[in-house]
Amino acid sequence: MPLQIDDMCMSAADEAALGQAHLELAFRASSRDEAACQAVPYGCSPMPQRTFSFLDARCQFALARVLLVVDRPRANRVAQQVWADVVDLAHGSELMEAPWQLQGEQVLVKAFELGRELWQRHKPFVDAHDARMLEWAANKHAREEDARAARLEYEASAPSTSALLASLRAGEQVELNGHSLEWDDEFETLAGSNPYGIDYYWGEMTEESLSRWRVLMLRGDTIGASPPYAEADEDDLQGPSDVTPEEEELLLELLALKSMSAWALLPELEGVVPADETNS
Repeated sequence: MPLQIDDMCMSAADEAALGQAHLELAFRASSRDEAACQAVPYGCSPMPQRTFSFLDARCQFALARVLLVVDRPRANRVAQQVWADVVDLAHGSELMEAPWQLQGEQVLVKAFELGRELWQRHKPFVDAHDARMLEWAANKHAREEDARAARLEYEASAPSTSALLASLRAGEQVELNGHSLEWDDEFETLAGSNPYGIDYYWGEMTEESLSRWRVLMLRGDTIGASPPYAEADEDDLQGPSDVTPEEEELLLELLALKSMSAWALLPELEGVVPADETNS
């Protein structure tokens, strides 16, 4: 029959041993967390192995209480991180009230309420941004489809490699995709200019050479130098406006709220285990 913890009568020695084991586990967990954070470049957050939850926050806060007995600075760091994590979880949560995992911890409930209140003001900006992104993506896709259709039509009407070769042998200049190409008697090579007026040399006047040139032209490539971003759609480069000044203020407010942990948590933790020479 398996042992039931509730039915066991523990001696004082057993309780002390269990407490010591809990402390050792807490130290190990905290040390691993600290090592992971130290391995990340300054200004970056460690990549979580799984999604942080409200239950994780409650457990980490309990860990802070345990550490508070023997290592107050580390306990404060853990607790302050929990505050910031709960604010992040609340900022984006659909819950209207603090979840049951946080009930009973006034500090964590307060972090949730403040994060939730800020999210209520930030959510309209996020929804508007998502709508702009969807509209921008739809327009971009439509432009790409139009360009593809135009390219197929252009390919169908473009002269063949044999026709290009015949024109060049007749001493004529050929053009495709804004590029010119003709035979240069002085240098005995094919030469031309791209749409931006940059001259280039192509090589021998053979069917294989012209076939490669034709493929590049039909693909829309540019031979030679071109101005920066000359071939890119300005809207594709910039995308929709991401952050309005009003939303930027809310994001700064979120950062400030997450940093409130230093003064929001210390008074509460001070009441749990007063600081003395053994833990301060």
